[in-house]
Amino acid sequence: MKYVVLYLDQDKVAETMEKVAKLKFVKAVVKSPRPEIKRDFQNGEIYKMTEEDQDKNN
Repeated sequence: MKYVVLYLDQDKVAETMEKVAKLKFVKAVVKSPRPEIKRDFQNGEIYKMTEEDQDKNN
């Protein structure tokens, strides 16, 4: 399997996806959900440490 990862400015994503999808050797174009994924993990209430993690930190 061969693939490529492109990093683009947000305003050029749609246009670039259309252009890449039109290439004859491209099978699929998938946009990453990363912009919609929450990346702030400061709130520890949601994520509890397992016993194994607690043992590693002690």
